[in-house]
Amino acid sequence: MPDLESVELTPRRRSREMALQLLFLKAFAPDKGLEASPKGLFADFVRDFDIEREIAEYGGTLFFGVCENLETIDRTIEAHARHWKVARMSLVDLSLLRIAVFEMTFLHPKLKPNIAINEAVELARLFGSTDSASFVNGILDPIARQI
Repeated sequence: MPDLESVELTPRRRSREMALQLLFLKAFAPDKGLEASPKGLFADFVRDFDIEREIAEYGGTLFFGVCENLETIDRTIEAHARHWKVARMSLVDLSLLRIAVFEMTFLHPKLKPNIAINEAVELARLFGSTDSASFVNGILDPIARQI
């Protein structure tokens, strides 16, 4: 497990962590997530955790972008996930995959695939299981090659 103290927390990294938390909450906690509108969930999160404007802006771009393009993003992930259905993936891994696919395909300007993959893998090391980093990399790499 990486040492959290040694991880560089750039504004973009913190924004991705925020998007990860929001996507996880939306999928995991029906009373707060699935039934709540993305806008309401985002506003509550930013207010409750006193998120800085710069972090909230990019984090919101990622969160809302994933929410708006969820079906397409999930189809892309599932098409490259051998023997895995999206419904069976851990929520942390799936949320990170969704963020990276959004950054590589829908974000304007699109993030270079190697950066999106690296960020997703690093966050998987921090927040996922022992196999999360290789799982996330194994799915994102062929998606990046297709782009």
